[in-house]
Amino acid sequence: IDVSDPTAPLEVGCFTTPFPNSIKGIDVSGEFAYFTDGGLHIVNITDPTSPVEVGSCQISVNFGAIDVSGNYAYTAAGSDGLWILDVSNPADPDTVGSVNTPDLALDVEVSGSYAFVAAQDSGLRVIDVSIPGSPVEIGDCDFPGISVGLTIWDTNVYLANGGLGLRIVDVQTPSTPIEIGYYNASGYMIKLASAGNIVYIADWDVGLRVVDVSNVNVPVELGSYELVDTPYDLAVLDNSLFIAENAAGLGIYDITEPTTPVALGYCDTPDYATGVAVSDSYAYIADWEGGLRIIDIT
Repeated sequence: IDVSDPTAPLEVGCFTTPFPNSIKGIDVSGEFAYFTDGGLHIVNITDPTSPVEVGSCQISVNFGAIDVSGNYAYTAAGSDGLWILDVSNPADPDTVGSVNTPDLALDVEVSGSYAFVAAQDSGLRVIDVSIPGSPVEIGDCDFPGISVGLTIWDTNVYLANGGLGLRIVDVQTPSTPIEIGYYNASGYMIKLASAGNIVYIADWDVGLRVVDVSNVNVPVELGSYELVDTPYDLAVLDNSLFIAENAAGLGIYDITEPTTPVALGYCDTPDYATGVAVSDSYAYIADWEGGLRIIDIT
């Protein structure tokens, strides 16, 4: 999808596996896109008009949300906890370590030597991954509700807590994470993207929520906005917000003024847009069984 003109996005490249399965997670690092559909697929995106798979890993574990950091990919694998794969050789990715979580591992983000996992009914789990082959849980912060998605900004983790709102956890000391802020509203929050003092939240019931976290102890909602379809994921790049909107595909919004997001354009992808990652000049859409769709955002 070419969004050089964001009001009329057009697709420029795509990749599907020979036996399409539902894509559960997507991330981009360097010249590769990484997506999970139960297994892991690594796609060379040097030429975005002709993406090519260079490696994959299929084991009896259901890989989901994924975050790539350095030579390792970290994936939230539901009832199988957190799994770590060595992707230093993209042609031959291999599992190197795993650790169980008390409940389903639904999302993961890595910062430094720590992986932060949203673990459904068990809140936030902090995993020391300094030795990728021997990850160890060193801290947790539990609270009511279902922890579905998370994002990190500075030393704070922001968690989408399903029907019980937004939770803010201070992880400056990873072994003793402390909840420092909370915001609740009717709806079901599942994913977040942060940009400084603003957190954008995908809410299944409401659409998009915009929350000011300049005072992390007392977050304040700046507004909520109805979308074309149910949001599943979102990503921020500069003054643009990209939202995976299920059957409506990709939605692109101008957030120069966060209190009044402006819809710029849409692209109806072949299947259901459930994930989005942005890197440099391109955005990448996880389109359920429609595979990987590529967006030019120059």
